[in-house]
Amino acid sequence: CVASCPAGDPICGPGNVCGACTSHAQCGGDALCVEGACRACDVVDGQNLATAVGAAQDGETLYVCAGTYTGGITISTNIALIGAGDGMSGTIIQGGNDVLVIRAGTVSQPVTLRGLRIQNGKRGIFVTPRKLVM
Repeated sequence: CVASCPAGDPICGPGNVCGACTSHAQCGGDALCVEGACRACDVVDGQNLATAVGAAQDGETLYVCAGTYTGGITISTNIALIGAGDGMSGTIIQGGNDVLVIRAGTVSQPVTLRGLRIQNGKRGIFVTPRKLVM
């Protein structure tokens, strides 16, 4: 059934009926359920999140699978980081003087952080300059 499901309805349900996902578990180990659709992770546990963020272009969305990632990351482009949730089994970014530094974001194209747990840094999220919008 999955091979015949349209891209927006990737889950094969009872009776071989296609439908939207409702949990990350339905999407498999290297994907996230985001707004009813399975999205392949751009970064999985064990990979360097800072490298992926540094390579991201304005307007890009990075899907980050569950796992623990090293902090001290600077976001210099207008991107979205979407994780697997902010619980202990979700996407955790930790450590560093500032866990995340955001040097981007505008009213029309903000930096988006969703489904992330930020912990164990001197400061969690540092935004500079202060006029930026997230």
